[in-house]
Amino acid sequence: MKHLKSLLLIILLITATSNAQAGTVTRHGITYYNFNSDDYASVTYANKDITTANIPSSVTIDGKNYKVTEIGGFSGCSKLTSVTIPNSVTEIRQEAFSKCKSLTSVTIPNSVTKIEQGTFSRCTALTSVTIPNSVTEIGQEAFSRCTALTSVTIPKNVETIGVGAFDYCFALKTIKVLNPYPPMLGSYSSNNNEANDLTFPKYVRENATLIVPAGSAKYYKTRPYWREFVNIQEAQQ
Repeated sequence: MKHLKSLLLIILLITATSNAQAGTVTRHGITYYNFNSDDYASVTYANKDITTANIPSSVTIDGKNYKVTEIGGFSGCSKLTSVTIPNSVTEIRQEAFSKCKSLTSVTIPNSVTKIEQGTFSRCTALTSVTIPNSVTEIGQEAFSRCTALTSVTIPKNVETIGVGAFDYCFALKTIKVLNPYPPMLGSYSSNNNEANDLTFPKYVRENATLIVPAGSAKYYKTRPYWREFVNIQEAQQ
């Protein structure tokens, strides 16, 4: 009887494992997976020699079509120069494109609400990034060490910019913030100078131009840390 119970337990474990097993498919050097219980697919891995990535809005795995909603796995793809992200994607995971040293530009779809921690960190060739109005939070070190980034526009719905989000981005010349009220900086209080000192480098605060909505310069000039920008200008109406 004891052996029978053990055998039944083993069969149940095998069945459970089989039912939860992920289905995967690889297309053009990009691997997608789906757990049987989910109706979506995620990008989990990309060949390190990949040069371009055109991510589809859906993919077929084991004869079934799944919407692609999450992206990860491109970290360290040093030859990647361009990527197309569909509007089906709602989450770009932490460090998804970190260390993609040949990536020059990226457009984030308006289906994404948060740029996760380190998503584009160390993309040293990145000169242009388009952040949609749907984004409300830019995570810690999201663009850290993007040393070729010359300008960035922060959408009006962004309320929080994490510690180190633009640290070591010494080429930044223009920062345009569309929110009339200064977003919170750092993962703690905006009064935490030690944390906030890493959000934008001191060199950038002293040399770049911070452009804010008309009538809102008074808020940025009095808000802790933001007021450390030497050149604050209001956008022309």
